[in-house]
Amino acid sequence: MHPTLRRAGVRADIVLGSVAAAAIGGAVPAFAHVTAQPGTAAKGGYTVINFRVPDESDTGAEPAHPAPTVRPTAAAADDPHSDPPPAVGTDTMARWPAGAGLLVGVLGLGAGGAAARRGRNRKVDS
Repeated sequence: MHPTLRRAGVRADIVLGSVAAAAIGGAVPAFAHVTAQPGTAAKGGYTVINFRVPDESDTGAEPAHPAPTVRPTAAAADDPHSDPPPAVGTDTMARWPAGAGLLVGVLGLGAGGAAARRGRNRKVDS
């Protein structure tokens, strides 16, 4: 491999690694502050979850412009949206994009494997 291409590859790896580390490092502090209670819920059931996001104030006072809150209410008897969610396995809409994504992934792995094999064969020939 040509030294210039090798240097470019190393630089690209360094840049991509730095960007990934910055993205992950920037998101990590958010995990320490937001809490949700209760921490568990019954599978297939309904539960109320309270999210707590501290305001980082030393006094603990309410902020001047607090975030809006959502207060769900009980559904009316004639509300068409009050039906329970469909049973598991009846929604096939998400299967098509998931299958397409898997197909693209498999094709990418095949192309990458073929390129790696070709690269090894060129090194042996030269």
